[in-house]
Amino acid sequence: MSAHEYSRQLLELCELNLQGRAPYLVRTRFERLLFGVVSSYSREHFGRHPMGITASHVEAFISANRVADPDETRVLRSAVQIFQKFTYLCDTSNWSNDGQDPRVKMCRDDVIGLTEDLTRGRRPRSQDR
Repeated sequence: MSAHEYSRQLLELCELNLQGRAPYLVRTRFERLLFGVVSSYSREHFGRHPMGITASHVEAFISANRVADPDETRVLRSAVQIFQKFTYLCDTSNWSNDGQDPRVKMCRDDVIGLTEDLTRGRRPRSQDR
């Protein structure tokens, strides 16, 4: 699946009424779709992908690939910020004592921004040649 498709599905998840759904499944789905964006985008642009979606994974990946252009890293860093916000909101919620209170709707605007970044993003390096 492409990064655009993952982001579209992520945005759809943000729009759904998730009441009554198992929170751990919603949280897992959100995180997997977000990693799908990072993984697919990275493969399209750099030929490989980071091993995770944490800031340390993505920054190590950017450094190892010697990516200096902020336009090429915007999507990756935006995804990391969304991941950090989402996990923080889930883990600090007082609605649940097990960190399984997915706060999907609170990340909706960030996901829209990520989708917009993908839409206006640079072409993969392989297409620049």
